[in-house]
Amino acid sequence: MRQDWEIYPLYFVNEIAFLPIALLALLGLPALFLKRNRNAMALLLLVWAGGAYLLLTGIFTLHSPQLLYAASPPAAVLCVMALNAIPRYRLRRVLWGVLFFFLVLQYVNLTLFSFGPVSRFELPILREHPAVKEQQNCGVTVYKDHISVGHYLLHPPQRGEVVTEMLFEKMLDYETNRKHPVGPVAWYQVISETPAHLSLDFYARHYQRIPLPLESDDAEGEAKTVRPFSAVKWESRSPEGTLPELAETEYVILKQDLKNDDITQLEEWAAFFSQHGFESISNNTFDSYGMSSAGYIHLMARREIPSLENNPDIFQSYELLMQDGASWLLTAEERTAAEQRYARLLQEYTHIQSLDEKVNLLGFHVKSTPENWHVLRLIVQATDVIIGELKISLRATVHPDDREKLPESYQEQDTFIWDFTPQPAAATWKPNQALVLSRPVMIAPLRYKLEIGVYEAGETAPEAGTVKTDWIDFGTPH
Repeated sequence: MRQDWEIYPLYFVNEIAFLPIALLALLGLPALFLKRNRNAMALLLLVWAGGAYLLLTGIFTLHSPQLLYAASPPAAVLCVMALNAIPRYRLRRVLWGVLFFFLVLQYVNLTLFSFGPVSRFELPILREHPAVKEQQNCGVTVYKDHISVGHYLLHPPQRGEVVTEMLFEKMLDYETNRKHPVGPVAWYQVISETPAHLSLDFYARHYQRIPLPLESDDAEGEAKTVRPFSAVKWESRSPEGTLPELAETEYVILKQDLKNDDITQLEEWAAFFSQHGFESISNNTFDSYGMSSAGYIHLMARREIPSLENNPDIFQSYELLMQDGASWLLTAEERTAAEQRYARLLQEYTHIQSLDEKVNLLGFHVKSTPENWHVLRLIVQATDVIIGELKISLRATVHPDDREKLPESYQEQDTFIWDFTPQPAAATWKPNQALVLSRPVMIAPLRYKLEIGVYEAGETAPEAGTVKTDWIDFGTPH
């Protein structure tokens, strides 16, 4: 609660008045002591501004910038008093012109069109303060092209595809291809470390959408409709925050603000939901809502239950067994049949390579899903009981002829490190048990050579793996 006393002044500067108006309003306070300003208006201004501040910090203690908009009228009046206190007429007119120019500049930049590379100017002061970083500012703001207004952002019109519309179309395409929808509503969740300004917009646009008729595929010939989408809960700050409602969730939307091209968190989030039965169906960059940093919107959907009648491949058979009891419940006969099919498919992997004295590599596959998104899948076998925690070492080198096709920030990188902790944990593996380990990665679909190994958690990761692959084209289905 103590930090609220300094948070609201920063909110007021960065999200309500910006620095020029805030400073001018501050200079207007001494003008209240002029003889001509000693009246009820001066007292009202002080009570209004001070009361709003004390109310927010002393009673509500809510970190919401929009609550300060009620304090903007006294700030405007104080600006007028500050300028009118200047005795020289010509100087006063010049300063009024400067203020008017700033207001027009800010209005145009905020509502009509953005000024592009010069659309925001911030002094690098208090840039590490939580109240500054939370609103994705880089310091004390002089002017910018977006401000927080409740659950929305006020910003100039944006050209190009709207993120929410793009997401809806992807979800709609996936929804229309579902054979067995779970219920009358398609529940979704949004995961974002910072306020996404996405959930409410998505909800408002599409929850009341009129269902579209689909062709019937049942025996009775009843027409199917596209289910309405609805958020099962407000957005979560981490994947774990989606529990326990994740059991009834059918879509998850991951919003990752990226700085320095760090996509590790996005990959970890995708791995979490993959283990809970979701698959990636869309991966797109965004520079929407006027955010200061670009990022990614990653869409995942709950996978359909694999059917033994459709001759599932080894990965579908493995998922059928691993998700038994969590996402679905197999009968004793179905589980026996699934185990037998999985065992038969494993017999095709005869090229066994040793990762260490207790772990063998049976196979390696790459599944490319949305744009620049791939799932690396390893089939491993434990030869003995494993004590402690193991990590998988995955190092990739791009083909020399493809290096120029990498994003500019990656072209100087010699090796891509995709190490991960396997799930289930290695200590739970049984001797001779064959498991499928998955690692999502976001990389350009080029040719890569991988080195795979294992090492104990807590130890220094090896510079190279014990098994090396040939050149693998990530742009070709495997």
